[in-house]
Amino acid sequence: MRRRALLAAVGALAVPAIGRAATRQVLRFVPQSDLGVLDPIWTTNSATRNHALMVFDTLYGQTGAANGYACTPQMVEGHVVEDDGRTWRLRLRDGLWFHDGTPVLARDCAASIRRWGARDAFGQALLARTNEVAAPDDRTIVFRLKTPFPQLPNA
Repeated sequence: MRRRALLAAVGALAVPAIGRAATRQVLRFVPQSDLGVLDPIWTTNSATRNHALMVFDTLYGQTGAANGYACTPQMVEGHVVEDDGRTWRLRLRDGLWFHDGTPVLARDCAASIRRWGARDAFGQALLARTNEVAAPDDRTIVFRLKTPFPQLPNA
């Protein structure tokens, strides 16, 4: 037996779990602390932040490191940028509901953005450049900016 063939055989025996991806196993997540607060806006606790990212939707989500952490629509179906980057129109996708069955409206999102922006550093930077966050209809959120803010989806 040649050395490469021996190493390949030993390597295959050493990592059999890779070949068993079809089996069902339970993933258990144990945070470093208890979840004492559910609101990620009012605490800096990372357990609360992690819980919120797993439970609540955001307007845009981030892809993984392999894709450069690009922002992709999650609650929005897309956006249109006008007026040399000073007006952003975000359109909510259809079928968004709260836990009690009521629809998620653009005015709910605008209120959440204002609430978040009052506490979060990135949100403060965005709102400092914003004249208005409006909801002209049930599915449209409009940002009217003082100056262009290309990082809006990241925020």
